[in-house]
Amino acid sequence: LYNGDYYLTKDIVLDSTIILDYSYSTRLCLNGHSITCEDTVFDIYSYRHLLITDCMGTGKIESTNSRQTISNNNWISIWGGTILNSTDDNVLNRYAIESWPGTTTYVCGGKAESSYGIAIGYCQPSCNIEILGGTVHGKYSAIGGHFSGNEHIPGSIKISGGRLSSDIHVNTVDVYEADFTMTGGYVEGCISVGDERTATITGGTIDGTLYAWFNGTTSISGPVSVTGTDHDYGADEDSLYLKGTATISAGTYHNNCRFGLDTTISAGNFSDCPNVYFSG
Repeated sequence: LYNGDYYLTKDIVLDSTIILDYSYSTRLCLNGHSITCEDTVFDIYSYRHLLITDCMGTGKIESTNSRQTISNNNWISIWGGTILNSTDDNVLNRYAIESWPGTTTYVCGGKAESSYGIAIGYCQPSCNIEILGGTVHGKYSAIGGHFSGNEHIPGSIKISGGRLSSDIHVNTVDVYEADFTMTGGYVEGCISVGDERTATITGGTIDGTLYAWFNGTTSISGPVSVTGTDHDYGADEDSLYLKGTATISAGTYHNNCRFGLDTTISAGNFSDCPNVYFSG
């Protein structure tokens, strides 16, 4: 596929993957139509850009039997349409978008969805994901990742808008080896921030629990609301479970909070918390 603007006029069923290897920048409007393939639909090569819009609001890109619907090896921006992986084998690593090391993924509108896996998968090192709007939903996670090779260079996950959810809720946003920033948006379920990572929260709603594991650094300094709802997955109903260094100067918390001993609280509304625990 070459540089330029593309506008669908009918539904398309592919026999093989569309490769973005010659195009530096490709812009595709689905125009309410669908592109379907058993295999990966788009494979974005290094130094290539793909921007997807949908002026009608009903367009869809779907893989029915593949690891990923879109394989991102450089840069992708979603502004409209649905990116769907409907592969029905109940395997965790079935992605709507899989972002490889050193890549950038933006979701500004539309929807990324995996019926049986993870909506947006990231592979470190240095992979960056930013959610500014739209919907991200997966059975296991909205966002989840892993490492490739021995270069443990964290990327970043930023949420400033949109709605993220998962069916199982345990790790709706699994921030494994990435630094996490949330300034807005709505997350239904748990956000789990990995060991030795940084979480910076200044806004938004977490309808579940914020976990931050050992040796990490968490800063909450804006009007975030954390409900502590367990969504029937059997965990404790905690708003916050912060095991590393934590600084809290704002926010509203609606259930139990658990902190390590290296925690500083200067402000915040804890009036709806039945219990606040501190442990070494």
